[in-house]
Formats: sequence, C-alpha cells, structure tokens
Amino acid sequence: MQVSAFRRPSLAQTARGRTRGQALVFTAFALVGVLAFVGLVLNMGFFLVQRRHLQNAADAMALAATWRVLDEQTSRVYLDSAVLGQAQSMATQNQVSVPTDAALQAMYVDQTGATVGTVGGGMMPVTSAGVQVSLNGAFHTVLMPFVGLGNIQISATSQARLVPVAPPTSLTTMVPLVIPRASYVASGGNAYDLYSLAAPFLDLTTSAGSGGSTAPLYGNAHTSMQYWSDGSHAVGTLAVGSTVGLAGAGYATDVQTGLQDNVRRQNLPNDPTYNGMGVPPYILLDVPLCNPCGGPTVTIVGFARFYLQQSQISTTHLIGYFLPYVVDPTSTARQSGPLQGNAVVVLTT
Repeated sequence: MQVSAFRRPSLAQTARGRTRGQALVFTAFALVGVLAFVGLVLNMGFFLVQRRHLQNAADAMALAATWRVLDEQTSRVYLDSAVLGQAQSMATQNQVSVPTDAALQAMYVDQTGATVGTVGGGMMPVTSAGVQVSLNGAFHTVLMPFVGLGNIQISATSQARLVPVAPPTSLTTMVPLVIPRASYVASGGNAYDLYSLAAPFLDLTTSAGSGGSTAPLYGNAHTSMQYWSDGSHAVGTLAVGSTVGLAGAGYATDVQTGLQDNVRRQNLPNDPTYNGMGVPPYILLDVPLCNPCGGPTVTIVGFARFYLQQSQISTTHLIGYFLPYVVDPTSTARQSGPLQGNAVVVLTT
C-alpha cells in the first residue's frame, strides 16, 4: 500500500491566496465607495430639483394669496377662506399636494412684513398687506436608505406684500369731488366722509395746466354734475399740478343721482365667492386729492380710490374708506405711504 505524503502549501502559494482575498475586500470597499458617490451625486441633483420645485410653488402661492388679499381689502369682506383657497389652488397648479407632498403654513403679514394672523385661522386681519407661505416636505433619497437616510426634510419660504409705489400722475375716470391730501393721509383705515368739505364739488370744465383737459358740459351745470358722477360719461383729464375750479354748493342731489346710477353700472360685488353671503352693494370711486384746497380753485396733487356702499349714498354724507389699489403692476418706484395708496404686489422674501 502506497500512502501519499501531505504537502504543505508553499509560501508563494499562500501569498497569492492572501492577495486574492485582499483584492476582494478592497473591491468590495471600492464598490461601496462608488455607490456612495453615485448616490451622493444623484441625491444632490434630485434634491436641488425638488427644492427649486417647492420654492417655485411657494413663490406662486404667496403672490396669488396676496392678490386675493388685495381683492378682500377692496371689497372689505376680509374672507379668510378665499385667501387660503387661492394659496391651495396655486399649490395644485404647481403639482404640490398639501399635505401629502408638503405641509403648508401661511401667515398674514402687515405692510412692514410683521405677522398679524394665520391664513386659514378663520379671520383675515384688516391690517393684512400680504402673505408668507412656508412649505415643508420630505425628500426621498436614492441609495441612502442603505445607511439609514431614507428621507431628508426640505423647506421653502416665500413672502409677498402690497408695496406702495408712485401714484398715477393723471386720471381720466373720477367723480367731481375733491379731497384734501392731508385728510386722506390722516384717515388711515378709518371711515371718511367725502362731504367733510362743505362744498367739495369740482367744475371739471375749468381744468387747466399740467396735461389736464376739460370735461364736456352735458346740458346745464346740475345735469353735468350728475353725468360726471355716473361712471359712464367723459370727465376729461386731471393731472398732478392741474388747477380746477370749485363749483360751489347745491349739487348734492345731482351727485346722489349719479352715484346711484354708478352702483347699477358697476354691479359690485360681482365675485361669485361672495354669493349668498349678503355682501352689500358698493362702488369703487377714483377721487382727486388737492393741496391747497381753498377756493375758488384747487391744485391737484394726486388721486385715491374710495369704497362706498350704496346705503351710504345720500345728500348729506358719503361715508366710506380709502383702499389700496394697483394701477401699474410693473411699477418699480417704491416708496413709503399709507396702505390705502397705490401699490404693487411683489415678492419680498
């Protein structure tokens, strides 16, 4: 019987085996490193895309909600649900599902950017001048779950506000009533009576200077005053720097008749959101501002927009509120001023 002898591996063979084992280990580590790098690159790209998508949605929501704030300020309904609905609608249009894709927090801000209330809290504060939107969602990573990082939180914040801009320098639609600029500035959000001056009636056939043009005369002075107030007849052009004569007293009945016709023509509110809410009929008026305002002529220094309910139209009072309004959305000549002044809706954050 022949017995084979056991042969011990040579040192060279042992070294080759160890090298192959080490190569496998190094390859495994290298593969993990490559996968980690690929995952990092992919995650960074996807993260930036998702972050930009969320920011675009937040910007659009803040702008849309602030435009709705302007609508609510104009109608003086202050409907919080309409502002919230506008923000949510814009989220949907930007393919962001709330709260599935991102949690939404929206706050009302005043003219300085300070928070004054919660959008969706049931009430829109009267001092609201814009909306700040915050979106917070989860970014689902690629490959990172292998190291315990399946989700990364992303957020986007945007704020839009009504920012005062330079007022218009001329106007071709207005009522023949003049307001002292000092009274306009001092009114703030308080009610104001357009009959605070004893005889604020303008004779628009006497406009002169600085680009102004006279209004046509419709029969006698009383008929003209009625027609200039009804919102459908030409009233000429008044410009900053124009001088125009005061018509004197005795025209309150004519203005009342014209404004009542103006109510019928404007047919406000016409927003279907307000259907069934009992919002009273109102009109929006453009009124010239004067300084100085002593007769027999006044100098025009600007224009304002005025909210007047039909129930407040009489021969003794025209009580309403000055409003914020947008004449030129592209204006960039920003300035400080009362919230009821000319403004533009802009992103501020």
